Amino acid sequence: SPGLPKGWGFFIGHAILGVMSEFRHKTLWSLVVLAFIAGVLATCGQKTDDERADEAVAWLLGYRPSDAAARTWRLASVRRGRKHAVIMDVVIPEAAQVGRMRRMSRMQQSAILQLVCPSRAAFYDILAEGQKLWINLNGKAGNIISGSCKNPHQ
Repeated sequence: SPGLPKGWGFFIGHAILGVMSEFRHKTLWSLVVLAFIAGVLATCGQKTDDERADEAVAWLLGYRPSDAAARTWRLASVRRGRKHAVIMDVVIPEAAQVGRMRRMSRMQQSAILQLVCPSRAAFYDILAEGQKLWINLNGKAGNIISGSCKNPHQ
């Protein structure tokens, strides 16, 4: 067992079997089997980080930002990245908006990037702790700013 010193798992297993054979109670056997089944079922329901990322990608494909300006921007792609991150590429089609964004400070650009991020906590419930939604905000000539969305749960 991962949390026990070497050899203790074997010792504890034999101790449990010894108690069971000593008492030979059907109730005790039933409790052990029930605990085993509960443990198996508890681990079966957990999603992997890859599965969570795939679910987040599917959710984002139907997502529209609540900000009016951000709704005019085009979602170029949503994909799973390294370390189970979810990456969203967004293109600002209007050259005038891109020009204004490029003249802003990084802090202002970062605040505008957050307008693309989902505001619903339901989206962030999909992600595991430590998983990020990364946004690449681009103009036609290339990247303006990239950054992660603020997760309200972390």
